[in-house]
Amino acid sequence: LPVTLFLKFQTGRKDGVHRDFATFLRDFRTIVIPDRPATEIGLRLRQAIPTRHAHLIQNFDLQEYEGMLRVLETEFGTTNKVILSIVGDLEKLKLPSDDRAFVTMVEKIENLHRDAEAVKAVDQMASVTIISKIEERLPPTTSALWVDLVIKEKLELKSPRQKYDALKEFLTLQKDKAAYVVSKEALSGNKPSGNKSYVVTGQT
Repeated sequence: LPVTLFLKFQTGRKDGVHRDFATFLRDFRTIVIPDRPATEIGLRLRQAIPTRHAHLIQNFDLQEYEGMLRVLETEFGTTNKVILSIVGDLEKLKLPSDDRAFVTMVEKIENLHRDAEAVKAVDQMASVTIISKIEERLPPTTSALWVDLVIKEKLELKSPRQKYDALKEFLTLQKDKAAYVVSKEALSGNKPSGNKSYVVTGQT
């Protein structure tokens, strides 16, 4: 069987098991569940859970993987703790100094979104607090473009979820622009220098 089927629920992060479980659940639903019989899914799920947590699902038959997942989500997928962990990670993000750093930052934000999505907590992530924390970490040029969009689309008059979705789409577009510039530099053999203007950061 492919290596990707042997997903493991790891619990090594200092902020606890909640985000680890969110990431594991997202990958398990994407990689293992589609197009497989229930008994195989149940078996893979049992194999993926650390021995010290195996007792939580030992009374389920293999085909009852949905029941196993419900128990695991109750134990580890506490929405509030996942969101608090996400907020903590957002606060650790630093203002990117160049396009490459901007791409990395947006990719981290996208991963945080996927963790929230895994525990059905996107609405909680689409809060005024989290939106503000992301806005605070936008470089000046990118921030100005975002403000233009907020005013043009009257996003301040819309729901936090609508504004969050617009911000996520905006960040993806800016990330793609930055990645394009970075890839062109790599292909040409040029390295970013002090006299080179960046598409996203506007630094010279």
